Amino acid sequence: MRLSPAGSRFEGGAMRVLLADDDAGVRGSLAALLHLDGFATEEVCGGEEALRILRSSSPSSSQRRSLQR
Repeated sequence: MRLSPAGSRFEGGAMRVLLADDDAGVRGSLAALLHLDGFATEEVCGGEEALRILRSSSPSSSQRRSLQR
């Protein structure tokens, strides 16, 4: 899958969700449920890794506003 220019959806329209939890079982269960609803997921095992990914991506201004709330 490739990211769209906006960075919030994969080509094909699936919304992306970043799952951060130190319990692999919880992450896997949530990912499975989200996939059933058509979401694309990326799983990480903690907050630091999630922040690194978020900072390295190029979110739109509206996404940056929602992250700052």
